[in-house]
Amino acid sequence: MLAPSEYELKDYVQVATLDQLPPGRLLAVELQEEWLCLANVGGKAYALSDECHPGGSLSQGWLEGKTAFCPHGFRWDLATGNLLATPDGLVKLLWPLRRLLVPPSKLRLRAYAVERLGVKVMVKPRVRSSMYYGPWRGKVGGGYRW
Repeated sequence: MLAPSEYELKDYVQVATLDQLPPGRLLAVELQEEWLCLANVGGKAYALSDECHPGGSLSQGWLEGKTAFCPHGFRWDLATGNLLATPDGLVKLLWPLRRLLVPPSKLRLRAYAVERLGVKVMVKPRVRSSMYYGPWRGKVGGGYRW
């Protein structure tokens, strides 16, 4: 498999280098006013939004395989951002409010596309759509990109 060229990664932004992200580690980086959690699993890099729950930072947790654990015990899939498991005590505590809460199967963190270009870790930022619709703009995610 060929490595992507710089032209193919023109929409990506460098957020770290492999020296800053050794295997088995999590790293918090800021990209366009959003905090991301980078993970290195056997040389493959992943990026999820860093806020696993209000006030919680996924980058302060740890890795086990392709699963990231936040400091409070939530487990997240690095590839998809889906919630895999919640702490046992939390489920018992919140059980009376189950009809008001979002089911755990629907909870997920935003996953970002990540590529490596040599030692650079490149992340594709999220495209923010505009409320303005004009015929000369390219349609992206329900809105038009400026």
